[in-house]
Amino acid sequence: MKVKNFKSTTYEKTVAYLLTGVLFFTSLVSLIFLNLTNIYAAEETDLEADIYVNLSDFTMTVDGNTNEIKTYTLEDYDTFLEDYNNNNLADIYITEFLFDGVSTVCKMSLSDDLTAIEDNDLIEANVININTIANIEFSGTAKKTTIAVNTNDKEGDINLMLNNVTLTSKNTLPAIFAYNKDSSYDACKVTIYSMAGTTNTITGGRLKKVSLMDKDNLDQYASYSSNYTNSDLSAYYGVYSASEIENILFATETADSEGISEGDPLYYYKYAGAISSDIALYFAGSGSLSITSTKNEGIETKGDIYFEGGEGDYTITAYDDCINASSNGSLISISVNSLVCDCAIEYETNDNGETVAASDAEGDGIDSNGSIYIYNGLIITKGCEQSQDSGLDSNSGIYINGGTVCSTGNMLDAISEESSQVYLTLTFSQKVEAGTSIVITDDNENVVMAYTTDRAYQSIVLSSSDLALDTSYHLYKGGELEGTIFNGYYTSVSSYITGTMQQYTSTSSDSFAAGMPNREETTGETVIDKTPTGEVPTGEMPTGEVPTGEMPIGEMPNLDFGQSANEITTQQAGSTDFVITSSSHSFSGISDAVLVTVADSETTELAADENELMESTDETTSETSKEATERTSVDSSELAADTDDVETSDNAQIITYIVIIAFSLVLIISMFSINVLFKKLDKE
Repeated sequence: MKVKNFKSTTYEKTVAYLLTGVLFFTSLVSLIFLNLTNIYAAEETDLEADIYVNLSDFTMTVDGNTNEIKTYTLEDYDTFLEDYNNNNLADIYITEFLFDGVSTVCKMSLSDDLTAIEDNDLIEANVININTIANIEFSGTAKKTTIAVNTNDKEGDINLMLNNVTLTSKNTLPAIFAYNKDSSYDACKVTIYSMAGTTNTITGGRLKKVSLMDKDNLDQYASYSSNYTNSDLSAYYGVYSASEIENILFATETADSEGISEGDPLYYYKYAGAISSDIALYFAGSGSLSITSTKNEGIETKGDIYFEGGEGDYTITAYDDCINASSNGSLISISVNSLVCDCAIEYETNDNGETVAASDAEGDGIDSNGSIYIYNGLIITKGCEQSQDSGLDSNSGIYINGGTVCSTGNMLDAISEESSQVYLTLTFSQKVEAGTSIVITDDNENVVMAYTTDRAYQSIVLSSSDLALDTSYHLYKGGELEGTIFNGYYTSVSSYITGTMQQYTSTSSDSFAAGMPNREETTGETVIDKTPTGEVPTGEMPTGEVPTGEMPIGEMPNLDFGQSANEITTQQAGSTDFVITSSSHSFSGISDAVLVTVADSETTELAADENELMESTDETTSETSKEATERTSVDSSELAADTDDVETSDNAQIITYIVIIAFSLVLIISMFSINVLFKKLDKE
């Protein structure tokens, strides 16, 4: 239908355009607001809790109703057994003892001493038992307390949500442990979730190996029965029947390489970490979590370990491995904001009453009997200073696919060449002393990575998105650094006065057998097979006369063994250009760069051409020495802290950007359509 006698005015057109623009921008702002609201709401609320537990007073809140958690004392043990056998236990309950499915657990084990059970042998602690699938929010402070999660026959997710928790267990128990008689059980997922904006502290001990001896076959235990009769053994803790052993709720292990001949039991269970699990264990949330082991390992599982979400800040301190996935084939996957694994330095008192480093100390930063995958975050791992351990230890490969990695120790496990991010490993001829900075610069002397150690180490693994293949880098030891530092690692550098330039004498790929240590780390030299190959030459020896005549003119240099290092150096010169290639990531034999010098010219008379060569070398040495000692301020360089500001809402932001583009297109099309319509109406 034609509209006659219609003539649009400039005013009408302007109003139409303005209304369209207002409609568009109103819709756009509303959409962005809704997206941002959802993002921040997700960050603030985290998961929605079903149950709230206050550790300070042992109360529990469900549906707004708060009550004390049901508690079984030692005097209530018979009542507890009745409720357990009749499946009448509450979803959450407290016991003042640890129950393994058959009996209360004692402090001692038969692998230590055969001591008759006394009343004080029982492990007495407040054990908060989780017996349900739920999101459980914990808050408050508790001492001598353990959270024990029963995952047997459970299906679904159990989320332990930490809201500013301070939890300390007895030395004889982990602070948190999840148990299941089947270590391969995967129908239940247990996640320790640090809520946004919270700071949580977990301090735990370990449950030592608990012996489970089959009382129907006590003759097997020759190491015990040589001193004790079968009737004696049956009176001690840990002697169960075969059927009772089957009813143990914890994952039991069978002695193999250790063997009962060495005094170990045929069956046993143990939990070596401040946080332990029989099954896979997950960590998530954007809050912070500090874990300290008072006895052994930090986190220990018989299953896999996952740090999820690319957020959260974790600090783990232990007297053995900080993180240990102990079963063959298990893996550790890491995507965090930051993770610090610190094998604590142990001390002991010697016969002279002096405090010295413990001789039996050990521990890897991260140890997997399977593989390790690193995807995101600032990862700092420090192996034990006193032992031949490493920051990253794996039997089946270490894959660095993102993040920023700084890992120190006294030996190396191979980093997989299948890693998607560039890395390098450095092995020094002598240990790097505590307090020493290691700095990597580019050809323009801009700092790329920098780290100051708090302990001695022999080897270091470094990886960052700022490192590139086929690029030359320089390595310095010492100097003066200024910038932002996080647990020894410089996330940004404002200035650097260079220290001593380093050189290396050999380089190689990391294509070693998985899990086998690279022995370059302990010797500072590449292990080379010097066995001759091929056939033995045959035929006559080369002919020719032995040279005769006088020696070349000139005296041999008079080298005094008392000369200073400035006068003569015998160290072999190496390369100072550290070039990472697709097939070469490992540099060894690292030491201070050699400055070539000659003996005092008064005691050395060389031929004219040799003098020229030496003069040239002397000039080069002088220039190099000047460079090495000159105070040069390095321009500010932002390091690869690609996880300092982790984007927790990437998908939501991408959706927002797409919507903005779509609305822009709609606006353009709308305005074009209105313009066409006005022109058409004007013509009609």
